[in-house]
Amino acid sequence: MEATITTYFEDPKSIETMTRADLIKAMINRHAQALEPLKKEEKGLKKQQSDLDKKREAERKGRDGINSEVSDLKDQRQVLHKLANEGRREFFILMEKLDDLEKLDKEIDEYRTKLEKMEWELQTTKITSSDEKVMIKRIQEVFHQMKDANVEAQKKLGIKERLASLSQEIGERLDNAQQLHERLLGKAEESDIRHDEYVDVGRKLSEVRVLYRRVARKIKLHKECLDYWNDWVGDDHA
Repeated sequence: MEATITTYFEDPKSIETMTRADLIKAMINRHAQALEPLKKEEKGLKKQQSDLDKKREAERKGRDGINSEVSDLKDQRQVLHKLANEGRREFFILMEKLDDLEKLDKEIDEYRTKLEKMEWELQTTKITSSDEKVMIKRIQEVFHQMKDANVEAQKKLGIKERLASLSQEIGERLDNAQQLHERLLGKAEESDIRHDEYVDVGRKLSEVRVLYRRVARKIKLHKECLDYWNDWVGDDHA
């Protein structure tokens, strides 16, 4: 006890020779000396809290920013899948319309053959004027039928071109959707890493806050004791 008390004096003192004023001074020195390292520790812990707070906020913003990108990528991927599905539906509908293209081609060939035969007969057969008019009228009818069939066939050929275009569009959309999906997976993993870091920093921050409160309580206690003993200096208590 004596060794402990005497360490708070500039000059060594014996407990037997201490006055009441000496004891009060010793207590003041004791709490004053205890405050210095505690204040330094408090300052360091306060800076740690500030640094960790900033880091945690940065991780949160980074994570939320990545999550926003993930959400945008999901929306883009969904749009591409929707467009690809719409393209597939149009593709199958057009395929059904192409079913009779072969029949039309055959029909056009038949009209062409018939016209060639009728024109040959008209040129080589000796017929009356009235019969010639009937044959010419019939040739015109067959020609118009062939023309209509040919227009329809051209439409079908346009469908084939559209099918080829659709096939390319659908493939490109699905490829882009796959690329978005791969980017999305990478971003999701990055978000998980940022979230884990956010949680880890939060845990460290909680630990530092506990230490800070503990040190703050010690400082408060020593200050209260210091005020208490300072009240005795020059007072009637001394």
